[in-house]
Amino acid sequence: MQRFVQDEGLGLAGAGTALVGFGSSCSRTGVDVWRRVDDARSTAPACRINRKQKFSLHAPRSCSLRAGRCRVRRLRSCSTIATFPAIRRPVSDLPGSPCVRQGPRAVRRCSDVFAGFRRAHRTPVRAFAYNYKRMNELSKDAVSWLTVGEESAGQRIDNFLVRVLKGVPKSHVYRMLRTGEVRVNKGRVGADSRLSTGDVVRVPPVRVAAPQTNRSTPRAIARLNVLFEDDAVLAVNKPAGLAVHGGSGIAHGLIEQLRAARPDARFLELVHRLDRDTSGILLIAKRRPALVALHAQLRDGGFDKRYLVLVRGRWRDAKRVVELSLRKFATKEGERRVRVEDDGRRAVTVFYRHRAWPEHDPPLALLEAELRTGRTHQIRVHLAHLGFPLAGDDKYGDFAWNRTLPKDGLRRMFLHAWKLGFDHPITGERVDLESPLPPELASLVARLDAQAADAGAGHRT
Repeated sequence: MQRFVQDEGLGLAGAGTALVGFGSSCSRTGVDVWRRVDDARSTAPACRINRKQKFSLHAPRSCSLRAGRCRVRRLRSCSTIATFPAIRRPVSDLPGSPCVRQGPRAVRRCSDVFAGFRRAHRTPVRAFAYNYKRMNELSKDAVSWLTVGEESAGQRIDNFLVRVLKGVPKSHVYRMLRTGEVRVNKGRVGADSRLSTGDVVRVPPVRVAAPQTNRSTPRAIARLNVLFEDDAVLAVNKPAGLAVHGGSGIAHGLIEQLRAARPDARFLELVHRLDRDTSGILLIAKRRPALVALHAQLRDGGFDKRYLVLVRGRWRDAKRVVELSLRKFATKEGERRVRVEDDGRRAVTVFYRHRAWPEHDPPLALLEAELRTGRTHQIRVHLAHLGFPLAGDDKYGDFAWNRTLPKDGLRRMFLHAWKLGFDHPITGERVDLESPLPPELASLVARLDAQAADAGAGHRT
């Protein structure tokens, strides 16, 4: 075997070709060849070829094998193939070549490689190999053809590709769209084109991210209070303490658990969001056309969203319209916050007084908050700016007062999504939903009423 490597290797190098080596997954012969090459490398760093050319021997898995203008590259297979930078013709185009054509690359068969050495070294250098310098690292073997279903109807093609091609950078997705590699019904499309049911999307060969095996599987939600459901929309009563979706520090939220509980559902997406400590009505779309229509209603102000809140202070107005612009910012710890700023985004909240307990220490009021706009933490920031902190608010509230609330039985933020009204995205009929106060909030209100009644009876006597 050692003599074979020396004789044939020198002959190949002298002809301007290169030795092709195989990894441990191939035949025993290939392993022996590389073992002999390593031995030759350790004993003789370079050997004379025809007394004129030097032939450097390198290990196949760590660095390249060079012989004159030849270069060896390791592809995503069990073999390594020699290439020539100046050659444009693939090896598989040569007559009698023992190669298999796979897209833009040619890979030698393990069983035929040594038999092909004698034939290959007689082939002219310029007709032997193909330049793989421009080989795309994201490519795989085949083009994919995807048929658009109802769950993707109306979605933009760029968002569709980002969802389908997990792990592929957005820059690569947009480059494929610009170059025409992605086709819809055999035609080029722009990034803002929307898909329809039955469209056929051509996706070029792209290597997607491998599935993460260390991630935990979402646990199906044990019990879900459904307020309304049909073929297009699902409305649930979200409990406090449950995030609507996974995020930083949260593995799985309500939507992930809902998908785990309904594995046959092809489409489940959030129409809007609620804070983790907020309870009440949460709307979920079961079809993409419904999601698009409901989002349009949100932008146009077609939703009627009302919340119940408990605040500290003497609230005197029966109705109060608050219009204060809000802007997001991040704290030093990287936590997301919102504050009132004149150059922020417009935010409008209308407050209605339901009940008031001015004689309580401290004075309290139960308010109804109607959202005219849907900004992050809008109700909480507006109330804090007015000087009426929300009970249990750990970001914008009165922290000293919050520490005394557990004695009154309140261990969460008093913010509840009470009512929700919208036009059905399919039928157009008006849908009005209502979620009563959870037991922990209703009991606090009842206790405040009882205390006020006792205090009034004491004054009357």
